[in-house]
Amino acid sequence: VKDDQNNPVGEGLLIYQYQPTIFPSRPVNIYFSMTSKPEGEYWLLGSLAARARQLRNQAPGAAARLYTAVDVQDERQLAFYEHNGFKMDYTEDLVRLNDPDEVPQLFNCSCITLPLNTVQEQMDLVSRMRGAGFSYFDHGFLLQQMNRQNFAALGILYGSNLVGACVAAGQYTSAEVMGLYIVPEFQRKGLGTRLLQQTKQALASTGVTDLTMRVMSDSEPQVRLVQRFRAELVEHTSVFPSMQI
Repeated sequence: VKDDQNNPVGEGLLIYQYQPTIFPSRPVNIYFSMTSKPEGEYWLLGSLAARARQLRNQAPGAAARLYTAVDVQDERQLAFYEHNGFKMDYTEDLVRLNDPDEVPQLFNCSCITLPLNTVQEQMDLVSRMRGAGFSYFDHGFLLQQMNRQNFAALGILYGSNLVGACVAAGQYTSAEVMGLYIVPEFQRKGLGTRLLQQTKQALASTGVTDLTMRVMSDSEPQVRLVQRFRAELVEHTSVFPSMQI
C-alpha cells in the first residue's frame, strides 16, 4: 500500500492452506500477516481481504476463513481486528499431556518408528506432514528437530498402510509434539490416541517426563485428542482473529 505521494506505508502477504485433517468442518484457511503504518492499516486489510476472497474460490464448496496471529499481550492489534469485525475467540494453546485414562484396543494396526536415515525418507515424512496441513514443516525444520536431545518420529499402520504420523522433540526432560496427523478417513477410531501414547512412551524411555503440544482451540480433532490425555493448559500462546469468507 502507498500513500498519495507514492510512498510505501505497508505490506502484507496471504498463505492459502487446505487443511481437512486439522479443520474438517472448515478446511480452507487463509493466513495473512501485515506490517503497516497506522494510516495504511485499513487500506491494507481491505486489499488483503479482497484478495483472500478470490483465493477461497479455489475450493468453492468448502467453508473458509481468513485469519492472522496476534500475541496475547498486543492490546492495540487485538483491538484493531475486533473493531474490524474479526472474531477473537480462537487461540493457540500450549497444553501439558498426562497419561490417558484409556488407550483403545485396536486390531489390524501397529505403531512403527519411521526410518529417517536417508534424505528421501526424510522428505517423505516432510511431504506427509505438509500434506496434512503443517505448512511450517520443511526439511530444515525436520533436521533441526532430529538434532535435539530427545526426538521421536512414529507412524501408525492400518494393515500395511501408513495412516498417520507423530513427531516430537525437546531437551533434557521436556519435549513438544511438533506435528501429528491421522488421515481423515481413519479419524475417530482411536488411532491418534494410540499413536500419541506410543510416542509418549518412546520419549519416556529417554528420560522425558514433560510432554506438551500446541493446540488450535477450534480444531475439533486436536481438542478431542488432548482431552483424552487429560490436558492441562500451560498458556495461551497466540490469539487468532478470524472471519468467515
